[in-house]
Amino acid sequence: MNASGMQPPIRGCQVMLLSLSDRTEEAKVQFVVAAQKKAMKKLIEAVEKGGFSKKSALLDEEKRFDWFEQCSRIFMWTPLGESNTMGETLAMRDLKDYLEFVDPDDEFSHVSDQVCRESVSRGMSEVRKAMKKVGSSGNWSLEEKEPLTVTSYRHLTPDELERLRGSAPEEWLALIPEAPPAVTYSTLLMLSTA
Repeated sequence: MNASGMQPPIRGCQVMLLSLSDRTEEAKVQFVVAAQKKAMKKLIEAVEKGGFSKKSALLDEEKRFDWFEQCSRIFMWTPLGESNTMGETLAMRDLKDYLEFVDPDDEFSHVSDQVCRESVSRGMSEVRKAMKKVGSSGNWSLEEKEPLTVTSYRHLTPDELERLRGSAPEEWLALIPEAPPAVTYSTLLMLSTA
């Protein structure tokens, strides 16, 4: 969502899996993201150049949200049998913070709610309640935890694509390829010249 309350179009988006973590790598989470070719190229370049560094994210509030802004849609992805409560909680906190950053007056609460439901399977009010609950649990403080940053990216495997088809929001179905794209020299060249 942008400051006008609009979600970017998904037509023509590419799908990729991003891994995020905190500096200690205790908190890890993955998101399937849909982004336009140009935005996907920026994401890939930023990861490869270390552009999503924790230091820059901590010093510059807007930098913290770069990866959100490049993506048309995001969907938290938990590999089978794996879960990282801290990572998932920090991801929800970062998403909530991003939505509050682009819409500080909560003018587009219905869009924020939709984005949260599609991204983390909870509405904005549920995310806020979960953050308060974690904040009062005493195990660890959300305020003390730095933002998650993108650490790697990759295409989804055929098995992951099949699983995604069964769990992603309906509008994603047109974006999910039957098989992962072949990574060839010409594919890399196309991405680098786009």
